[in-house]
Amino acid sequence: RWASGVFSDEIKLPNEREMRDSINNYQNELKKRYANKSRHTIQVDFLDYLNRIAEKVGCKPSLIKHLDIFPQLFFGPATPVSFRLDGPHSWKGAKKEIKDCYKNYAFKLIRGKLIN
Repeated sequence: RWASGVFSDEIKLPNEREMRDSINNYQNELKKRYANKSRHTIQVDFLDYLNRIAEKVGCKPSLIKHLDIFPQLFFGPATPVSFRLDGPHSWKGAKKEIKDCYKNYAFKLIRGKLIN
């Protein structure tokens, strides 16, 4: 959705200077959290990344608007359908899908092991 928004001019990219500053700031933040080793070349805070892109698209789910599924949105797991609740090209069935995800694929902790 983000890429198609950029290609269709619905989402405007920042100017080059702003992009470089953003990249530098992001890399500096990552350096504070991850080991500076040659094998650790690409590190991403996955949920932060998803939320940053969703903000740009306008599809970051509103916790207040969706209080009935607050635990699923806040505690996870993060599912792609969460980003279909709000914003452009939202899907009316997204909330039901999120609820069903927990009903159908809920994990139970039994004797220290996760099972389906």
